[in-house]
Amino acid sequence: MPRRSSFKKRDTIDVQGVLGTFRVPNADLTVEYILTYASLDGTPYNRLLDLLVPVREVLNIKDLDFDHLLQRDLDDFRVSEQMVPYLLGKTSTDPRFFPPIVAVIVPMNGEKMEKLYPQCNLTKEEDGDIFLRVFNYGTVFSVKREIGEDGQLAQSPVDLCIDPIHAKLVIVDGQHRAMAMLAAYRSASNKWSGNEFQHFYQKIESDMSELSEINLPVCIVYFPELAHSSSLPSVADLTTACRKFS
Repeated sequence: MPRRSSFKKRDTIDVQGVLGTFRVPNADLTVEYILTYASLDGTPYNRLLDLLVPVREVLNIKDLDFDHLLQRDLDDFRVSEQMVPYLLGKTSTDPRFFPPIVAVIVPMNGEKMEKLYPQCNLTKEEDGDIFLRVFNYGTVFSVKREIGEDGQLAQSPVDLCIDPIHAKLVIVDGQHRAMAMLAAYRSASNKWSGNEFQHFYQKIESDMSELSEINLPVCIVYFPELAHSSSLPSVADLTTACRKFS
C-alpha cells in the first residue's frame, strides 16, 4: 500500500506504480511516467477516476488547431453505443481488455489549468528502515522513490500522491477507451454533475458491482522541466505539451 501522504492534513489520492523515463536524442523535454491503474474496488485507485478527464473538459478549444481538434474530438455516439456495451460484456462473453490510456498530470486553479507545475522541492523521508527521496511539486503532486544501498533511486514501487483540489489527469491518448470507463462509472455513481455531454449516455444501465473487477491500466505522465524556476525547454508550458503529446 502507498505510504502516508506528503501533504499534511489534506485529502489526497495516493497510489503506487512503476516509474519510467522517456527521453529521446535531441529532445529537450523529459517525460516521466508512472504505470498504475484506475479501478472501482474501493481503494484509492478508485478515486483516480474522479481525476481523469478528456481534453475537452480542461483545455480551451481555442488552444487547439483544426488537426489537433479532430484528433482529440470524442465520438460520444460510438462510445455509448459500441464501447460501453463492449466494456460491460453486453455484446458477448468473449475476453476483452483495454490497453493503457495515457494521462498528463496538470495543475489546476479552480476550473482553470495552470501553465506550469510549482517549483519542485526535494526532501527525504524515512519509513522504518527504508529511506525515501521525495519530489514535491508544491501542493499539486509528489513522487516518492526508495533510495537503495548504492544510492540509486528505485523505479518500483514508487508512490504517487495527488491533491485532487489542485490537479487533474488530462487524457491525451486512449480517450475513447477512457470515456467508456468514465461514462459507465459516472452513470453508475451519478457523477455527471451537469456535464453537457451527459445526454449521449442516458441509456447506460450499469451499477458499481458490474465494474468492480475492471482495472483500467493508466500511464500517468508529467514533465519535470515544466516547473516554475526551471530553465524552460522549447515546449514552454503544459498546454503546449498536452497539445503536442501523441
